[in-house]
Amino acid sequence: MVIRKIIGVLPPHPSAGVTYESIQRPCSCSNMSEYGIYLNTDGSVRLEDGSATAGGIVRNRIGKWILDFNRFLGSYLVFEAELWGILDGLVILIDRGYKEVQIQTGSIEAASAIHEISSGGPNTTLIRRILQLLSRIKL
Repeated sequence: MVIRKIIGVLPPHPSAGVTYESIQRPCSCSNMSEYGIYLNTDGSVRLEDGSATAGGIVRNRIGKWILDFNRFLGSYLVFEAELWGILDGLVILIDRGYKEVQIQTGSIEAASAIHEISSGGPNTTLIRRILQLLSRIKL
């Protein structure tokens, strides 16, 4: 399994009840502290028409902005939009040569699905693609 552990779940947001979860790709602590990149992703769906978007922001170890991204997906569920945000972020970072990445997502469901992939589900292909990209990140 590529994702070794899920770390920390912050308490729910007082007004929205949103939780926050972090997925960490194991790597050398010294490298992570000096060169770590943090990918924070999000997916959302508009209630009015069901249109989904996914995006994210990439920061360095001290929180300095490196890049951000977003895209319109069409008609998707929130869970799928969250997965697309993770996938798009990984593609961008790997294309730019980053090898040590910590992924932060607001979706416990997406993090759990990546961690505990089950075959045959409707999002299996998307999750397998994410796992394939994660396997390209070196320890």
